[in-house]
Parts: sequence; C-alpha cells; structure tokens
Amino acid sequence: MSGPNAEAILQTWLDEVIVQIFANDFDGWADTMGCPLVTVSCQGRSVIGTRDMLREKFDQWRTLFEVQRVTDMIRVAQHATFVTEDQIHGEYTTETLSHGQRIIPGFSSTITLTLQGRRWRATELISGMTGSHRHLLHAKPQGNAPS
Repeated sequence: MSGPNAEAILQTWLDEVIVQIFANDFDGWADTMGCPLVTVSCQGRSVIGTRDMLREKFDQWRTLFEVQRVTDMIRVAQHATFVTEDQIHGEYTTETLSHGQRIIPGFSSTITLTLQGRRWRATELISGMTGSHRHLLHAKPQGNAPS
C-alpha cells in the first residue's frame, strides 16, 4: 500500500517537528520521536534510547538555530510508502535558511515512522547532512550577537 496518504503523514510529521523546535517545545518534539531512535549519519550509527538523550539532541538543534540564526527550515517529503499499516518509510529534503540565505547545502534524508499508540514517531533516521557541516550541530553561541 502506498500513495499520497503516506506522503501526507510524513509531511505533517516533518512540519510538526520544525514548529516544535522553533517554539522550543521539547515535550512536543520528544513525543514525535520513538525511543529508541536509531540514527545513521556520516559519523556512524547511534541509538537514542533515553529521554535525556532526546533532550541532548533537541538542545543541539536549538543551538544550531541560535548560532546560525536559522529563520526557516524547510523539509519536504519526496516519497513515502507504507511498509506495513503501522510503518512508513520515506525520503525528504531539508533546506536550512537564515533570512532567505542558505546556511548549509540542502540535503536528502530517509526516515522510518512507526505508529505507536495513536502517534507517528520517528524510529530510524538516515541523515543526508554531510560530514563537513555536522560541526554546526555542536557549535556554541558566541555571546549576544544581534540577529
């Protein structure tokens, strides 16, 4: 089974996650993530298995947004299919902008969403962010620079 329903679910999930990061809503964001969440990136495979680990990841995203003065993160579902009735596998693109200027090159990622209870949650993510830009997630704010 595939089609626009899987893509619509993925797009809704992508949009919700970004809204929660911009709103600094950790609890809402954490509710969109499965635990454990398996991630694969240029740095290798990791498993986020606790709420504290989710908090650390959320804080990394918030730091990126602050340091790089992110004003928009546009994530667009490109393709999604139902693997089973309670699991979706999809691909999406990400553009990260500050006042209309691209901060890092756009990239594509793949994700698995799993229906847990009544909630779609990410359970596996393969990030397309390149190694040369991963440091942005770990940058520290530089004082109170004007935005």
